[in-house]
Order: sequence, then structure tokens, then C-alpha cells
Amino acid sequence: MFDLSLVSYLGVPAISLIAAGIGGYFGAYLKQKGENLATKEDIAQITRAQEEIKAKISDDIWDRQKQWELKRDVVFDVIRALADFDMAVNRFGDAFMTPTGVLTEDASLYLKGMRAKALKESVDCGSAYQRAHTVADLAIHGALSRATSDYLQYANNLLVGIQKGTVQYDSEARLQLAKLHNAIIISARRELGVREADDLPVLRYQDLCSGSDTGH
Repeated sequence: MFDLSLVSYLGVPAISLIAAGIGGYFGAYLKQKGENLATKEDIAQITRAQEEIKAKISDDIWDRQKQWELKRDVVFDVIRALADFDMAVNRFGDAFMTPTGVLTEDASLYLKGMRAKALKESVDCGSAYQRAHTVADLAIHGALSRATSDYLQYANNLLVGIQKGTVQYDSEARLQLAKLHNAIIISARRELGVREADDLPVLRYQDLCSGSDTGH
């Protein structure tokens, strides 16, 4: 039982003061607890937001990295195919522009075999180059695709003309082929972000034009 004598001894004002103090203490305590709870919720929300932002940035970086790797692979495939096709065109030109004259049977057979090999190589390398060009047109387009297309068109016309005997594989033809080759290399460097792509030496045109044509 509550001792009424204590009330009498302390008096009602004192009891009210004590009650008010206790109420104020618990009120402040509950307020602080509410603030702490709100702070924890805020921190949790901020943490979740940070994680979402980090995840989005990671996804964006991942996507850009994959796009860069795709572009790099496409460009490298074009350059590899170009190197093979360029060599095949040169071998084809040398084989079919070789003077026949009066040949021995062995020499005639050798020349025939050389031309057959050059023809097959030009077809195989031309097909590989065509595939690389198609992928570049799909994945990159732009200057690189146009440059690969220009080279392909000129090289194919050159091969047909050489085989038919309507085109000479002379220094002028080699020079035009080299210029088209250069255009692809420069476009590839730009796609890869190579600095001073236009200023880097690729092929020396003057070497192709110096001296006489190879006896045709």
C-alpha cells in the first residue's frame, strides 16, 4: 500500500514536481530513442541507396567494358583479314603478271600451279575479309566500314582484271591499293582511340612508286 503519510510529509506540490521530473525524463528518453531509431532507418536508407548507385555504376562500367572489348575484337579481326587479303592480292598479281613467253614444260607446270594456288588463296582470304567487313559494318559502321568496303571493291575488281588480262598490276595499282590499306589502318586507330592516328606512318607510298614496274 502506498504510504499516505509520505504525501502528507512531502506535500502535494513536491509530489507533483517529482512526477513532472520523472515524466520529463521518460519523455526525453523516449524522444532520444525515437531519434536514434530514425537515425538508424536513415542510415539504412542511405546505405541501400549507395549500394544501388554502386551496382548501377558497376553495370554501366561492365557494359562499356564489354562494348569496348567487342569493338577491339572487331577491329583486330578486320586488320588481320586485311593483312591476309593484302598479301593474297600481291601474290595473285605476281603470279598472273609473270611473263609466260616460251616456257619449258616444267616451268609451265610450275607457273600453272603457282597461279592455281594464288587463285585459291585470294578466294579464301577474300571471303574471310568479306566476313570481317560484314561484322564491322554491323558492330561499328562509320568510317571503318566504309574504308573496308572501298578496299574490298577495288581489290576484287583488280583481281578480276588481272586474271582477264585487262588490268596491269603496276605501281599505280599498288599505290591505290596501299592508299586504301592506309585508310583502313587510320580508321581502325581512330576506333581504338590511338593518339595522332593520322600521323603514324603505315606504308611508304614512295617506295611503291620508286623504280620501274616489274617488267610488264
